[in-house]
Amino acid sequence: MVQKNYTTKNKKMDASNLKCSICRTNRGMIHKYNLNICRRCFREVAYRIGFRKYS
Repeated sequence: MVQKNYTTKNKKMDASNLKCSICRTNRGMIHKYNLNICRRCFREVAYRIGFRKYS
């Protein structure tokens, strides 16, 4: 009898698996520059992590 391999596959990191590293929501995610935080948390911490507004 042949044994089937039932090992779990590695899940891809898609939108349903990624969560904000601060508030743990998965809506409004910013993936650029490997930030992986939501847009609401980004507005709070943007200046501290080096983003500046230029007008």
